[in-house]
Amino acid sequence: MWAVACEPVHLEGVLLPDGGPSPDGGDSCAPGTTLCETGCFALSKDPAHCGACDLACALAEVCSLGSCAASCSPGLVACDGACVDLASDPARCGACDTPCAAGQQCIDGACHCPLGETLCSTGCTSLSSSPESCGACGASCEAGAVCSHGACADACEPGRTACDGACVDLQSNAAHCGSCGHACSPGMTCLSGSCACPLGKGNCGGACVNLGYDPHHCGACEAECPPGAVCTSGACQSACAPGEVSCGGACADLLTSSDHCGSCGIPCTGGRFCSGGACVCPAGSTFCDGHCVNLQSTGQSCGECGIACAPTEVCAAGKCVAACPPGQTECHGGCITKCCDNVACGACGITCLGNTQCAGGVCECLEDQELCDGVCTDTKTSNSDCGACGTVCSGGTACQAGKCKCPTDLTECNGTCVDTDVSTLHCGGCGQACSPGEQCMNGECK
Repeated sequence: MWAVACEPVHLEGVLLPDGGPSPDGGDSCAPGTTLCETGCFALSKDPAHCGACDLACALAEVCSLGSCAASCSPGLVACDGACVDLASDPARCGACDTPCAAGQQCIDGACHCPLGETLCSTGCTSLSSSPESCGACGASCEAGAVCSHGACADACEPGRTACDGACVDLQSNAAHCGSCGHACSPGMTCLSGSCACPLGKGNCGGACVNLGYDPHHCGACEAECPPGAVCTSGACQSACAPGEVSCGGACADLLTSSDHCGSCGIPCTGGRFCSGGACVCPAGSTFCDGHCVNLQSTGQSCGECGIACAPTEVCAAGKCVAACPPGQTECHGGCITKCCDNVACGACGITCLGNTQCAGGVCECLEDQELCDGVCTDTKTSNSDCGACGTVCSGGTACQAGKCKCPTDLTECNGTCVDTDVSTLHCGGCGQACSPGEQCMNGECK
């Protein structure tokens, strides 16, 4: 049972792990959740906090995309009053009563550890660096020793730092980013020793959000759109741009939005992005065991999906070897070339999404496209980014050659496309209004 509108209650199984206090006891919440007075809650699906803190749905209602409704939106399933995507929700992965273990991600309805980690009794673990599970789950190193490349040693190799017995790269390790113990928030990666959000998202209180379309952070962190408004291209508007739909107040192109791919509330996971309404891997990578990987440089899928190198080995050119060749860097048990790997562009963990390509260690769009909110966009034809990112065509106009224009049979009057043959406000021309009681016929008031 869930909350009734007149008596808000906290329900076990509905709010956790989505709800409850923030993990560190501070003001930060997990991605997709908002800090309310009693903890962090997913306002998009929590029936006791639906769309806003303490706004409870009625007994027979569900919370779907931040609104109380009689049923869930297409593609979502009702679990104790919360409309969820069973393919991506770690609290309800594959079924309403199937949560993932600590640290796991829900990808296509199955629980997976992050790339480079293995599920041990204590949770997702890096067998290459964990002193408690060095080379195998439960294989602990002696006191004073460190775990380096899946083997216990007296000291870490050059370029690695011992953090609680684990040899890590402080420039790319999300659990020890820049210094030992400095962990990045979920959804972030460690880039050159600093925690960073994925391309096209901003950091709001430790959570990575799309400032271009998030109604709770529209254009800037904490910039909330008023009730009834939607967020599109970083601005609160009365309606979405042509080609977009409102997904709980967030305007989305269901063909390209990786948060709403093909249908509202269906995110792309496992390093994939949305293209043509389907989640796909970046060019040059393959979807293996819940992750987009380069078979030439991934330790868990070296040469083929599921062919794993030993913890003491790395994958180079699709083969398990003892060490990376000169000029390459180790990443997730494999050897990468930072200049041009779409799943490790410039640094380990940086994936080129939104149809971008890795060139010179930077994710870039093709010459005739621009990066708008993390997606490569043709600004000559996009109604939401016409001529430049954020320029929305409205009033019935459409983007043609980078300019918002009316169809050939309509005339633009004060930003709105009208038919001057029948419009009583613009009869025969813009601003030529008919008198009360008259009608506009063939451009004349009669």
